[in-house]
Amino acid sequence: VISLPPRMSASAGGPPPAPPGGNVRMRFAPPSSFRGPARPPARREVERAAPPPPADPSAYLTKLAVLARELDAAATSGAPLPRLRMLWQRIVEWLEDLRSVGGFDSLGHAVDAQVKRLAVALDDGNAAELRAIASELLAVATGAPVPPKRGGREAFWK
Repeated sequence: VISLPPRMSASAGGPPPAPPGGNVRMRFAPPSSFRGPARPPARREVERAAPPPPADPSAYLTKLAVLARELDAAATSGAPLPRLRMLWQRIVEWLEDLRSVGGFDSLGHAVDAQVKRLAVALDDGNAAELRAIASELLAVATGAPVPPKRGGREAFWK
């Protein structure tokens, strides 16, 4: 027969005894179904994921055609320089919008080259060059093939 000490006897009333060592907190293991917080996918998995298909470019091309026609009309009529600079700024904003969507790199490069030419033509005040740039932008907007961006850097002496 095993006798229990008086404080552990089943007949003693009251709360159970305090654990030894004073105020000790017990740690419990999580349930076996617990998997913990979800981890983000590994960088390799993110890189392997297929890029989303680009959006439909028709809205961007339509807007570019409108801007090119406005630029041509302003250059032909001899519009004041602030009006021409405002059109240049609107084309720059259009280009930023296009790049923010992604997937239209060749179109963005083609328009970016014309935007740089446009800035130089505005500084020179060359109306013929402005009209030529407007016609090239209109050609890009109406579906002319976009030339691929050439690789590498420009030579240091250029």
